[in-house]
Amino acid sequence: MSNSGDPLNRKEAAHPNFHRELVGIFSDIFQVNLDPGIKDISQNEIEMWDSINHLQLVLSLEEVFQITLSDEEIPDLTSLKKVEALLVKRGIDSKKGKDE
Repeated sequence: MSNSGDPLNRKEAAHPNFHRELVGIFSDIFQVNLDPGIKDISQNEIEMWDSINHLQLVLSLEEVFQITLSDEEIPDLTSLKKVEALLVKRGIDSKKGKDE
């Protein structure tokens, strides 16, 4: 089975708590109690996902993972899976960020 093409297939090699970290960020920002094992949840499923909280999500991701998200990337962050895929694509799989 090939892992190329889908950045989430690399998740097995990622830091074991990476997905849980993201779920925790989502839970805090959007004030929802998410099961740590949840595979995906989108902005259409979260009542508190408005423009202000979207910006808070961006700021939190930048702070926690020590990155700067581009203007092109920000609008595409519409689900847990998409956020995770972007971070994995950038080589970020833990709180340490991509350069540590």
